[in-house]
Amino acid sequence: MGYTEEKKQQKQDAKEQAEKARVAEAFRQFFDMNRDRGIIDCMANESILRAFFGDETDNISLQTLNDAVQHTSVSQQLARQSEHVEREKLVRYILSNRTMSPDTEKHERARLLNEKLTHIDTVRTIADNIKRKRELAALSTDELKAVARGPEPNKFMDVPPYFRTRNTLIDCANTDLPLFKRLIQKCGRAAIDAILQAPEEE
Repeated sequence: MGYTEEKKQQKQDAKEQAEKARVAEAFRQFFDMNRDRGIIDCMANESILRAFFGDETDNISLQTLNDAVQHTSVSQQLARQSEHVEREKLVRYILSNRTMSPDTEKHERARLLNEKLTHIDTVRTIADNIKRKRELAALSTDELKAVARGPEPNKFMDVPPYFRTRNTLIDCANTDLPLFKRLIQKCGRAAIDAILQAPEEE
């Protein structure tokens, strides 16, 4: 393998590693977020979700994974813990975070555990609301203001380690312009420009 081919292979390997890490993090966040809804963190569920995207990993993110679960065809295939176990766990969480008299707690427990009286989605929503209130109560004033403003737009991924030098980026632009353009798109022009404008380490 010649020098040029070896450099291209290194770039391709670095690109693939960065993409694998990004997708793995998206799945980790997805399963953490949906644990309370009974979705099990397992290879079978990951395979079902990957199949939904046709193995096009560029389309996989926390947002698109959550969107995919809204499709009945996907949701019905996912392995979940039993609804009864999930309901009991959620009810325990709800009651442990509410202040009420013993009689009221007994009545509320019976109501929430009875699937004919209270749908599981209602129990999930109540638990989610309590969790959200607890999270907000723990935030400082500045953090609450940041939540009110909403997420910052145009979040980019970090520049892969292999491309964090000026010479490597220049070489990429000269030898593989499509990859260079994708780096700008995924990492942001500001991050790429910062590397290009920095002095090369000796």
